[in-house]
Amino acid sequence: MGFNHGIHRIHGMIISLVLLFGVAVSAVAAEPEITVEARQRYPWNGLVDLHFTITGDAGTKYDTSFTAKDMVGGTNVAMKTIRKSNGVAAEEKEKFLPGTYNLVWDAAADLPKDFKCDRMTVTGTADISAFPYTVKFNANGGTGTMANESFTYGTAKALTANAFTRTGYTFQGWATSANGAKVYNDKQSVSNLTETDGAVVNLYAVWKGYSYMVINVSYTGDAPSKYAVQYANTIPTGKWGDWDANKTARFVLRRIEPGTFKMGGQYDVTLTKAFYIGIYEVSIKQYGFVAGKYPSDASSWSLPVSHVTWDDIRGSSSTYNWPSSSAVNSKSFMGILRAKTGLNFDLPTEAQWEYACRAGTTSKYNNGGDTENDLKTVGRYSGNSGGDYGTLGSYQANNWGLYDMHGNVSEWCLDWYGSISGGSNPVGASSGQKRVLRGGCWHDGASSCTSAYRGSASPSTTDYYYYYGFRICLTVSN
Repeated sequence: MGFNHGIHRIHGMIISLVLLFGVAVSAVAAEPEITVEARQRYPWNGLVDLHFTITGDAGTKYDTSFTAKDMVGGTNVAMKTIRKSNGVAAEEKEKFLPGTYNLVWDAAADLPKDFKCDRMTVTGTADISAFPYTVKFNANGGTGTMANESFTYGTAKALTANAFTRTGYTFQGWATSANGAKVYNDKQSVSNLTETDGAVVNLYAVWKGYSYMVINVSYTGDAPSKYAVQYANTIPTGKWGDWDANKTARFVLRRIEPGTFKMGGQYDVTLTKAFYIGIYEVSIKQYGFVAGKYPSDASSWSLPVSHVTWDDIRGSSSTYNWPSSSAVNSKSFMGILRAKTGLNFDLPTEAQWEYACRAGTTSKYNNGGDTENDLKTVGRYSGNSGGDYGTLGSYQANNWGLYDMHGNVSEWCLDWYGSISGGSNPVGASSGQKRVLRGGCWHDGASSCTSAYRGSASPSTTDYYYYYGFRICLTVSN
């Protein structure tokens, strides 16, 4: 920049500079690029037009600043007097969205009168703004309240400790969508949750259901009005007695996650909701605790209950007619269990039963085998029963820790007996004469004890019902 008689002049070409300015940004923020063109006014009146373009993420505001440098003496010049092209004053460093802008630098106001320079360059930089934003916490199926929190981009701050609760679930962390995977841990320090000035960031609680549900049904004296329901990630031992208590004094149910399988080995079926299902068939003792009577001869309390009809378990099919209604008779086994737990227990659907039985296998038996010798390791049937029931859990469990899915007693399911088809969450035929029985029993041959075999009986029948038992199930939200 030269001076003649005290008048500032800039000699030389139009100055154009592209500066890629590397900054620490989050994974979703692009590194900003700023292109600056500085043009002196002709005739010279002490003003320099700044024409610049910022390229970056839409909605993101960038801090911008400009530096003038004397290319002869190497002196940096403070650019203090910058205004917008309409004459309104502008800060030297201002937040701009991506786009093209025009500013004016009043060089005459910032440069000393004796400043001389043949050539000057103007450069620009862009960086993510240190803007404020708000974090909002969503219980996502849980209960409780958490206040919104204020954060500043680029400033590390710990997320507020989780204060939500959800019965039957453990808190895992935070996701950025209601059905998303965990992204942030509880109380994690964060700084760059958003690149939008003044935005509201929603974080959703991520929950994982406990692996086991435990219901204590034992009592001495008068029957309790409520049963204690607890959750755990391991099978309980010792808390309410020894291991046999899981077959007599308490129900232990395993959580089964949603999934897809080939029902009957042929039809693609998808279950979209998790459910809990008993790791054992209901025992004689458990049935007696709930129903107040023992329909089976009890040589051992840990034998599976039998001599129970579908109607005994839920109420008469003519009135409590699944699938048109999920209601049960209040005096039935399920009616009493529901009243004393506050949870809608029921029999499993046929699809739930087979999905739980298979536990990811596609073979005849849930240990991955297809031969009668394979069955002998996982279930009690005519070939190894000695002509009678067996104590619950006497054979190998499947991959999901469920016992006696093959043999011992045939298990009632909710569905009317009818044709099978694929789809999501099938509930069986709308009407029929018989209800589905699954798994085969101690009296059946190997072919009647496979994962896919379907039996049936009238829901009120007492014919051969000494072969029939059941296990309890509870469908839950995911």
